[in-house]
Amino acid sequence: LAIKPDIQVLINIHITGSQPTENYDDLGCPGGINKDSRGDYYDLAFHTDSRFALKVHTVMFYPLEGPANVYNQKTFSHKLCLMQKASAAGRPIDYFPEGSWWLSFDNPIPVYLPIYIWSRGRDIELLKPLLKSRGTGTLKGHRMFNSGQEWGYWQQDYAVGLWHWNADVSFAEVLGEMFDPFCAAEELGKGCEARSEAVTVMTEYMAHQRKYFLNKEDYRGVAGGIFAYFSGEDPAEEIGAKTGLSFQLVRVAFSEVNRWSQIQLDHFKATDLAVLKKMEDDHAAWLGRLEALKSKIPSAGKTWLAEVIDGIEINLLRARQTHALYSAVIAYREAILAAGDDLEKGAAAGTLAAEADWERAVQTLSDAEVVIRRREGAYRYPAAQVYGGGVTPETAVPNGTTYPWRVHTKTHLLSYWKNRHEQVKGL
Repeated sequence: LAIKPDIQVLINIHITGSQPTENYDDLGCPGGINKDSRGDYYDLAFHTDSRFALKVHTVMFYPLEGPANVYNQKTFSHKLCLMQKASAAGRPIDYFPEGSWWLSFDNPIPVYLPIYIWSRGRDIELLKPLLKSRGTGTLKGHRMFNSGQEWGYWQQDYAVGLWHWNADVSFAEVLGEMFDPFCAAEELGKGCEARSEAVTVMTEYMAHQRKYFLNKEDYRGVAGGIFAYFSGEDPAEEIGAKTGLSFQLVRVAFSEVNRWSQIQLDHFKATDLAVLKKMEDDHAAWLGRLEALKSKIPSAGKTWLAEVIDGIEINLLRARQTHALYSAVIAYREAILAAGDDLEKGAAAGTLAAEADWERAVQTLSDAEVVIRRREGAYRYPAAQVYGGGVTPETAVPNGTTYPWRVHTKTHLLSYWKNRHEQVKGL
């Protein structure tokens, strides 16, 4: 900087709550991860020479306010606070959120997540006062990480693109433009019944995901913990959950449920299991409303409607599979408890008691494959590019990345559905 002051140096700031700094405070922006007002390791950049520009990164669908129990964090609100302070001090800043995380979290499952649209839009609302273009701050750039466009993930790209052009565009306008293809050509600009209904459904659906995936506490009292039943888990996540080094929330293991007392089982049934059933029913209602639009939209709009329908249906099936598998384990465990010391009798009774829920899970797995194969037929890119390769050294295909598989290889294999199925089968 002393030699070339006109060259901007940009520091990329990631996010973690597991590395509090011993000698630097949180600048009055607590993240709730320690009681000593220590800052995060990655936030050390805010203590550096003010001529360094800062690019602040957040992850997944969590906004710059409220709970964010990932990466050993409690919230991302401290990032907003730090950006506000940096902007007030005249320091150049960029914002770098995500439109998907990939790996075992969202689109490879797949989980349809319009909540990304809401979260990225909410962030922009919070950050508008910092925009350099408005003369009120130093925020000069916004870039969103993404890892695929199938299963509706293009929608958050599209929405953020509109907000890049005009940060004052409303959610209703964003959704309205997305669903313009549901209107006949002569209705463009005026709107139509099908478009209005689709916008209403999507608005309700984003609110639903905010309620359950951001704010509602699970059986442990963890805000947003319900999403762990919809995401996936690799062995790394399962190990991380046991060691306290998890990047994401991980659902309770079936093997743990199979050791619970009746009191614990009853609590789980009254909380998370009841929520999963409620979510399944809610999805069925939205699915019915969207199916009813098929006869009301022009042929050019049917492709767009089909993708939303597949997204809602796959989420419904995820809730149903998870509910069925846990119900089977609970039925099995309750029979064991009822049998007392006669373990052989309990196991036999448990297998019988779990049969109906197990068969429901088997059927749901089959139904999920039907939806995934149907959606694969409408993918925007060639199959080899989207889900080529495999997850073993023998099936891997070089693709220019550190991963032996493509973005939707595990979607194609139903990896995050079958692993849960096999775990319960093993029990």
